[in-house]
Amino acid sequence: CNVVDDTGKQATATTTVSVLAPPPPPAAALPVTSSLCTTSFERDKARPVRVDNEAKACLDDVTMSLQQNPNAKLALVGTEDAKEQAIEAREANRKHHTEEPSEAAQRAADTKDYLVTDKGIDPSRIVLYTSTADSETVTTTLVPLGATLDPTGLTPVDESKVKVQGRKPIQ
Repeated sequence: CNVVDDTGKQATATTTVSVLAPPPPPAAALPVTSSLCTTSFERDKARPVRVDNEAKACLDDVTMSLQQNPNAKLALVGTEDAKEQAIEAREANRKHHTEEPSEAAQRAADTKDYLVTDKGIDPSRIVLYTSTADSETVTTTLVPLGATLDPTGLTPVDESKVKVQGRKPIQ
């Protein structure tokens, strides 16, 4: 740098300037799934796939989450215990391998029916799966737009093979 003032005095200086690329912006946090609640179907042995009043309370909260996240989907995972699986396998063999939906699939379908019929949730926003566990439950997982559900251990339900049973009184 050279400088000359109006009286003719001069000055000289040297410096180094380094120009660096700015750091990348922070990565936008990818949306992640979140478990909402689990409903149990173990209390009503006469109707083991019925959505009871306790389950409705959980599903009312699920409905609010779906309303607050209009682009999110919901994964319903019906489970059944080993005893139920053994009974279903015996019945399938006895009926010459006609494939009946599992109670886990039935639980998930009946749960979806409650959300669609009673709560007005768009059925295309709900995906059904089954899984094995030592329980008779349906877990609910919110899947925001851009997030993916880990399918490990899950089996998609063919809804065309499941007939919704709805809420029937004991006969």
